[in-house]
Amino acid sequence: MDWHISETCDFLRTYGVLLFSFAGCGIAVSLFYKNKLKRPIQELKMASQMIAEEDLDFHMAYENEDEMGMLCREFERMRGQLEENNRRLWQMIEDERVLRAAIAHDIRSPLAIMRGYQEMLLEFVPEDMLDQEKMMEMLRGGMLQIERMNHFIDSMRKMTKLEERELNCSVVDIRQLIMLA
Repeated sequence: MDWHISETCDFLRTYGVLLFSFAGCGIAVSLFYKNKLKRPIQELKMASQMIAEEDLDFHMAYENEDEMGMLCREFERMRGQLEENNRRLWQMIEDERVLRAAIAHDIRSPLAIMRGYQEMLLEFVPEDMLDQEKMMEMLRGGMLQIERMNHFIDSMRKMTKLEERELNCSVVDIRQLIMLA
């Protein structure tokens, strides 16, 4: 029995510092993780899952001034930017829908007028029920509507060209700018 106690004491004297160092490191790492890393990592994980599910209606609550707090604030800023980008995208989609409806209306109106003229001409010309002046008036009205549509199409083409243009930035001397004003 004495021999076992002596060997145990010898082992502890030889390797005790190493064992206590490993145990101390393990405890320190565990406490550091529990007190400093666990909560922000969980919040970041939860936030990334919500972003992956396209749910941007949340805020990160970790507000410490350490590195993890800075990371969480940057993640929150990124979430806010994504939310703003989504809001702008939906607004652009809505604006495009309104524009398409306006374009359809602007095309439909002259077409409806021209259709009415054509139907009248088809119905009354064969029976010789329209005088020459009325027919000319209807044909001029139809031509006016065609011009209206051509003008509209040209305007749309010009707007498309404006959107496709590239901006060329250059340095301008302030004196030249003042002279132009």
